[in-house]
Amino acid sequence: MLHRKAYVIEEYIKPEQLPNRLVEWKDPELKENEILIDVHYAGLNFFDILQIQGKYQLKPPFPWISGAEFSGVVAANSPIPKGCTFVPGKTRVFGAGQGSYAEKIKVDYRTLIEVPASMGLDAAAGLYVTMPTSYAALVNRARTQPGEWVLVHAAAGGGSIQKIPANLLLLKNVAAMGVHWGAYARNEPEAVPQVWKELLALFESGKVRGPVFEKVFDGLEAVPEGLRALGARETWGKAVVKVKGGREGKL
Repeated sequence: MLHRKAYVIEEYIKPEQLPNRLVEWKDPELKENEILIDVHYAGLNFFDILQIQGKYQLKPPFPWISGAEFSGVVAANSPIPKGCTFVPGKTRVFGAGQGSYAEKIKVDYRTLIEVPASMGLDAAAGLYVTMPTSYAALVNRARTQPGEWVLVHAAAGGGSIQKIPANLLLLKNVAAMGVHWGAYARNEPEAVPQVWKELLALFESGKVRGPVFEKVFDGLEAVPEGLRALGARETWGKAVVKVKGGREGKL
């Protein structure tokens, strides 16, 4: 039985072919520790454009659903694993997982983060990939100290633009080095929860927020339009798609 709309990729395609891939699809089968999320917003990322063409390093077996970042609410019909404190139909979360361009997504609950009460789901949808990368670059990698300067190149995309408000708090002046956030989970796993703890404190204080692009692309049908605009560099900050109605937070 089919239960949700999703962009299902059964072969590599060109971006202009993506509109034809929005279909009715079965709900995901949950594995241990996985829960079902009603997607309210999906974050648009350039690597999504690459992935549907087979040009990205992550190549899931066909068929798979496009998209990665999202925010939403734990589905009312989702089972709750032992140890999980989320409340079905109530808890607002954000995270990343294969298949965010859909009405529902399955995710290991241990990777999800509750949306701060002061933050809207629109802003939360674009935080999971870009914000910790930026913060880890400034704090863990560059070891920012008060009084230093930071030079941020091309501060328009989801990752670079996050460094600006973080830098204003950390007061760093000059930096030149790289960071691979994904590698922290493998090589320094203890750093991941610490980074998120510090980021959540900044979110709750209101000192740092995710900058959402002024145009929110409305409806799953708008995913191709949003990715086209992203690829054409017509967006700044974090562009998101509104999949389902939910409380927003204007920044």
